[in-house]
Amino acid sequence: NLLDLCVAMDCTQPTPRVNGAQLRLMEGKVVRLVGQVTAHEGATVTLECADGEKVSVQQTAGSAYETKYVEVVGRVVGANVVQEMDYTNFGDNFDLKAYNQLCELANSPEHTPLFLA
Repeated sequence: NLLDLCVAMDCTQPTPRVNGAQLRLMEGKVVRLVGQVTAHEGATVTLECADGEKVSVQQTAGSAYETKYVEVVGRVVGANVVQEMDYTNFGDNFDLKAYNQLCELANSPEHTPLFLA
């Protein structure tokens, strides 16, 4: 049932889906970001976001991005920097263009209530 799902997922704090450009407006907030892994150095991964922006992700200990595309849930801690809280491998074939369109719709004033209600 939906109530059980919300209790398990903590639906009281929805996380907006953003692209790289929208990240700048979310400093201090927890967001969802999908991108292509383009570099990995130590505990920092570079993602190319759906809109082409590059974002640095500070990984949590034990994180292992095993696919070309990942979704990161994390707190925006600076300009184009996200501190990972969780992640999901999204596979090696993902349509970033369609995802970018979703981000644009989800963050437009007339549609935001549909995505964060």
